[in-house]
Amino acid sequence: MSERDCDIAIVGGGLAGGLTALALAEKRPGVSVRLIEAGPMPGGSHRWGWFGTDVSREGKALLKRWNEGYDAAFPDYRRHVRTRYRSLSPEDFAAGLTAMLPAGTILVNSPVAAICAPPGRTRSSAR
Repeated sequence: MSERDCDIAIVGGGLAGGLTALALAEKRPGVSVRLIEAGPMPGGSHRWGWFGTDVSREGKALLKRWNEGYDAAFPDYRRHVRTRYRSLSPEDFAAGLTAMLPAGTILVNSPVAAICAPPGRTRSSAR
């Protein structure tokens, strides 16, 4: 990509990058964001886990899509567990981001070779 086609580019579609894109979409819907991921989907191959006390009120609001408890299933037993511990698969993370972010926000299979300041700005003035 040689032209600027967004206001903010986030390099890396892991948990931090994905939640940053989600927060921007919710708080600043007029800002054009691209979440650029080198792999085939956001979230990569990581499973994330967190306790309810690990996350601020604002963080819980961002994670609301994935904050509904989980199902435990064994051959002869199944139940829904409502607990303060959460676990998120990369597939669920990718599906949630895709559903909640505007179309065209997520770019996958897009490795980034370099990050440069906009024309006319030096690295120190771009901070």
